[in-house]
Amino acid sequence: MSEDQYRALVLSASGLPGRAVVEELLPNYPTEGAFAKVTALVNRSLKAQDTYWPLQSPERPELQLVDGANLPTQGNTGRVRKGASGKGRSISHVYYFAFKQEDDLEFEIKTNCGMLERLFIAWPSGTMGYGIYHKGRFLKAPLPHQGETSTRIGFAPSGSTYSFAAHWAAYFSLYALVEGQGAKVPLLGTKATWTAPWTDASSSTIARTAIWASLHPDSKTAGELFNIADDEYANRHAHVWQGGHLDRVGYHMDFDKQLSLERAQFTEEPDTIQSWLNAYDRFKAAGMVL
Repeated sequence: MSEDQYRALVLSASGLPGRAVVEELLPNYPTEGAFAKVTALVNRSLKAQDTYWPLQSPERPELQLVDGANLPTQGNTGRVRKGASGKGRSISHVYYFAFKQEDDLEFEIKTNCGMLERLFIAWPSGTMGYGIYHKGRFLKAPLPHQGETSTRIGFAPSGSTYSFAAHWAAYFSLYALVEGQGAKVPLLGTKATWTAPWTDASSSTIARTAIWASLHPDSKTAGELFNIADDEYANRHAHVWQGGHLDRVGYHMDFDKQLSLERAQFTEEPDTIQSWLNAYDRFKAAGMVL
């Protein structure tokens, strides 16, 4: 490890975006030799062979996997310190993607703010920062620039409640098991959810944007917030879902939550449809769906 190489610490590395950051860094994104070591901290017990990350090689950054890092627990920072310590250069870049869901909103806020106060000062909140769960939804689409993502697409072998692709993959798999392969699958939603626009963001795009921003700590990114998406175009279930919809059930996200990319500095644009297909292929290869 040379003095001019970076060392990354990724918190919540088994979740959708954190896992994707590790997956991008290990094959030498954005340039070969930029990072010498990647330390991945996870809460649950996890073996490297179960992560589906790229295999280790001398040409790639060293991977250190540290499990048992229970961030919500007061005073339980020993595993975090273990990940941040070690021989050679200290941590140069920290990627924080931890979030603890709770049924009680006030307790959820207290828990997540507590994690930040004990550790770091950044929080990727998705579109929650726009108040989309508040009655009246005080901002109108296309939503401005608060450092958010809309619909998240990606593969996480340990599961992620934030991956829309994972939810739909499980639904499709169960439907095929019950109704048979080739059956037409209706959307569990109303006409409003059928036509409501959203903006897709694959986990690889979220990860690459985070890496790009961390490597450009200049006036363009320092202290700024940016929306993240695969492209600027709105998607709708009516565009991609061939099975129609059910008016009797489903109401969540029945409004316009397209994100504006007017101020976005990161310009890579993957194929959005391919992002969905790649996620489904990886779930199938991992034996998680039919």
